[in-house]
Amino acid sequence: MTFTISVEGQFTTDPETGNPVQVTVPYQVEAWLQGNNSVKPEPGSNPNMVMLQGYSVKPRILPNEIIYKQSEAVAVYIDPLTGNQHQGKFTLKPKFDSNRPRVAKALARGIGTQMEGTFEWS
Repeated sequence: MTFTISVEGQFTTDPETGNPVQVTVPYQVEAWLQGNNSVKPEPGSNPNMVMLQGYSVKPRILPNEIIYKQSEAVAVYIDPLTGNQHQGKFTLKPKFDSNRPRVAKALARGIGTQMEGTFEWS
């Protein structure tokens, strides 16, 4: 999946408004995600959306800019049952500071940053 992150201290000018805007760059992430069976779809909800949770694989530790805000990424999801690939948008649910930050960082180093969010395709 490809997130977009800001380059700290670098700005450019918006051609339409002339206002300064922060420079952004693509940020590639590989993740191991699986369906979250504890969340059941609501009647009338989008049938092309799935709740996913898992861990970042590459890189193992994600930047805070991605973790602590609702981040969106262009992503490819491979259905484990059918092998079908779906291209769409992954929306990462923001995480809040743990009351045990040392434990969270140690786990992230070992298995990757915990991720949870929705994947939607058309």
